[in-house]
Amino acid sequence: MRGEMKVMKRIRENCLRCCGDSPKEVKYCPLTDCPLWPLRFGRRPKAAIRRLGKDGERLLDESNFKEGAIFVPDKKASESES
Repeated sequence: MRGEMKVMKRIRENCLRCCGDSPKEVKYCPLTDCPLWPLRFGRRPKAAIRRLGKDGERLLDESNFKEGAIFVPDKKASESES
């Protein structure tokens, strides 16, 4: 369990570095083809969903993202394109 925490912390640090040290950019990261994308919060996906509340599932569902789309937390992906 302790080793997993170190790995998750390193994944989070990597994602922050990739996004210019901006937690907000990590949260709305559009790079859904990155193998670390579901783990970008430094937690397993189900734990991240619990912590993020109602937007958690949508933030971890890559179907919300299309190439070049920007995720808007309070709208569905199809609505944000308008």
